[in-house]
Amino acid sequence: MAIEAQIKTMFKSLARGAKVVPPPGTLAKELNRLVQSNTSAQMPVTTRLLTCFATAAIEMWERSVHSLLISTSISGSSPIWASVSGYYSSHYAVRAFAHLFGYFQLHKAKKIAQIISQNNQLLLDISKKHGSEREHKAYWRIVKNYAPFQNSPMFTLNEDDDAHVESDSGHRNIANYLDHVDGFPAFRVLDDVFLKDRFRRLSDFEVQSAPIPRKDHYPDLDYVQLIAFHRIALFRYYLDSVLGISNSFWKKCRNPTWSSNYLVFQTSPSSFLSTVLQSIQSIQP
Repeated sequence: MAIEAQIKTMFKSLARGAKVVPPPGTLAKELNRLVQSNTSAQMPVTTRLLTCFATAAIEMWERSVHSLLISTSISGSSPIWASVSGYYSSHYAVRAFAHLFGYFQLHKAKKIAQIISQNNQLLLDISKKHGSEREHKAYWRIVKNYAPFQNSPMFTLNEDDDAHVESDSGHRNIANYLDHVDGFPAFRVLDDVFLKDRFRRLSDFEVQSAPIPRKDHYPDLDYVQLIAFHRIALFRYYLDSVLGISNSFWKKCRNPTWSSNYLVFQTSPSSFLSTVLQSIQSIQP
């Protein structure tokens, strides 16, 4: 079963229903229960579990949107936290894609749960989580392994060693772990006008290649926020391509009411994002 068909199956029960988001931790608790009560490495997937993966993906995407709002709003007040929250906006967008593809890490159980297709049947595959399967690499690698993102410069393996100058995680590590980062401007309260102007600038910002944050340009807020915006928009475009906007749940989620005054999903026709979107227009709903 192709990944797009799998996604359609995940969202099938949400096609005409009201927007109902499960309580916090629903998916993780259900997966942990299945891990503890089954000795088999593979088991059939219930409709409820598929739906939880779908709603988890959307909630994670909304978390990405919200984090970008926070990042942009404090750009002038705290470059450090604008950079960190901008990174997490990107990370949440990547996790949203990973959940959409049926992948979830169980930290305490040290297991990895993944929906796989076998003989045209969807199964839940449980495997052991190794020490190298850190969240900020594992989720990114999963997304990078799926077409049409394998060759997309929008997604990387998120390596954070010194050899990788352009790396989201490596750039984030400066704020988290480096000493003497400095740069503390006078605090300014949040400004609606500033936020709208900032998002307008991100929408019109033109680059010739993927704006992966550069460690030698820290805090590099333009690139941190721009790549997060691109990934958010790409998730929205991709799910539109797979589901269309007739799916009731996705239709209600794709334009969050709490961000619509600021975040408009329009880009310059000559922007890098537009080029990326054109490269995946072969996706068939």
